Amino acid sequence: MTGTTAADGPDRLAAARPLDAAACGRWRSGFAQGFLTNVLNPKAALFFLIVP
Repeated sequence: MTGTTAADGPDRLAAARPLDAAACGRWRSGFAQGFLTNVLNPKAALFFLIVP
């Protein structure tokens, strides 16, 4: 017997839908926040300096 998950609902194909302007803005905002967090993190900076 298999259980039902959120992936079985109608939103499982949400990634295939084109993004509207609001969703695009949220994506960019989240990306920018994550990017700045990683750039300002000294551990991440050391990692990227050591890896290459």
